Amino acid sequence: MVRELIVDLNDKDRRLVWAVVDKPFQHYNASAQVFEEGPAKCRFVWTADLLPNELAKNVAGMMEQGLTIIKQTMEQSAPALDATARSRKKRAFSPSRGRTRLHPG
Repeated sequence: MVRELIVDLNDKDRRLVWAVVDKPFQHYNASAQVFEEGPAKCRFVWTADLLPNELAKNVAGMMEQGLTIIKQTMEQSAPALDATARSRKKRAFSPSRGRTRLHPG
């Protein structure tokens, strides 16, 4: 168990940066960012910079496990998110104006 310090949270850029402030790390900074890649697609980039180098293999394993869980969660959530988006589009239709307005996220 280690303590993490949130360094930056940027909703606009969909980016989170944090640092680990406990041993066994001498240095640990990481960031996670989501990039839009189309109407129903995104790319998740997770980067970690750490010392000592001997911890890199264990950290890489934890990151792989985390990425697997994130991917599964997003894939399971996709149908629900699609249904929510369709519902919002239906609710946004205004018969009196005769046009559809799409509401963001």
